[in-house]
Amino acid sequence: MGEYDGIRLLVFLLSIVISFVWARSKGFNGFAWALSGGLIGWIFLAFLMPAKEPKCPPELIDKRAKRANIIGVCISILAILGFILRSV
Repeated sequence: MGEYDGIRLLVFLLSIVISFVWARSKGFNGFAWALSGGLIGWIFLAFLMPAKEPKCPPELIDKRAKRANIIGVCISILAILGFILRSV
């Protein structure tokens, strides 16, 4: 184990929590966004319109949430693949 492994683990867990909470606050599925933590996932979260907005029709809320959740899952999958490829 390296000298900074504990710090890396803490940063990783903190980024998961931040992504989860931020996605939930925008009306998205937090689990879809949990592993997309880090700069790239947070940039996407920053620019996506919240699913929950006053005076927003329910079908638009569902459409926004579904689109954002698909993006979150794709970023999470890419992050996992990147981690696997980097460790090989």
